[in-house]
Amino acid sequence: MNLLVFRFSAMGDVALTHPVIKHVLSLNRKVHITLVTKPQFEPLFAGLPRFTFLGVDFKKEYKGLRGLLRLHKKLMASGKYDYIIDLHDVVRTWVLCFLFSLKGVPTRRIDKGRTAKKNLTRKTKKIFKPLKHTTQRYLEVFSALGLTLEDIKIPSLHLAANNPGGSLAKILGSPRFTHKKIHWVGIAPFAKHPQKQWPIEKMQVLIQQMTEQKKILVLLFGGHDEANQLKGLAGDNDYVHNLAGKLSLAEEMEVIRQLDLMITMDSFNMHLAGLLGVKVISIWGATHPHAGFGPLGENQKLLVQIPHEALSCRPCSVFGNRPCWRGDFACMQQIAPETVMQKVKAVLKSP
Repeated sequence: MNLLVFRFSAMGDVALTHPVIKHVLSLNRKVHITLVTKPQFEPLFAGLPRFTFLGVDFKKEYKGLRGLLRLHKKLMASGKYDYIIDLHDVVRTWVLCFLFSLKGVPTRRIDKGRTAKKNLTRKTKKIFKPLKHTTQRYLEVFSALGLTLEDIKIPSLHLAANNPGGSLAKILGSPRFTHKKIHWVGIAPFAKHPQKQWPIEKMQVLIQQMTEQKKILVLLFGGHDEANQLKGLAGDNDYVHNLAGKLSLAEEMEVIRQLDLMITMDSFNMHLAGLLGVKVISIWGATHPHAGFGPLGENQKLLVQIPHEALSCRPCSVFGNRPCWRGDFACMQQIAPETVMQKVKAVLKSP
């Protein structure tokens, strides 16, 4: 069976397709999957058997309706597909699925549970209950094809057989990473939307608490646009190393894989570190794991958030893109650095 799968963004949602695709392929030896997504996500899928990665750029080559028509033509020429799997459910994928249906290729689409998510995040009369995890929704689409599936186990991501940048000392640009003598803790303090971001001044206090005894080395992760902010966060602390904008995704994966702990927001880095087998403390504000985007596996026990019972306006958004209804950002402001530090100590003391 030859399957063509669409999932274009966001980064965290694309990362969560990995364990599902790996699961489907491991239990169905006659299935081949071609994933269409953004080119920069390719390192997430290195090493999967019977798998083809197809990166497409919607800002240039495949922009607009004409671009989608060109993409459809290219995909039709690339092979014969038994089913089109839409794991994104947006206008672009609707158009592509329609074009394939005109050619007689059946399509299957994810049920995102939009109504239930609206009920969970509305301002009043919330229906506060955990919804299906995104990975479960992905699995249900494949299950509709009659494929063999079981309860999903969370695998680690494949990394390239050869370290993409040589030794960690070379990747990180410092000989101090040749030998690991103290705990390495990664911090990814940013998120796509500010309502998902813990105040930076609180993160500054946490970093000071972690490094004051010189037993923890903090590695800061972020994009090119965040490099200057993280430079300020690192300051002149010898036990903080700013990696923002310096690494490729493949190199970043190699570094994260060797961390003792990762501290993140509700973000791509939370999923990436978890899938790499790293313990993750995730800090939650406007969003909530109940919406189906929470960490997987044991990292569900390492959440830091103000309980819904104490702050009934949470969650106010699925994606964190709504302004605070209260106006005081209490969901993040009420989380103290000491609370996160307690979690850090507990994780680093455990085997």
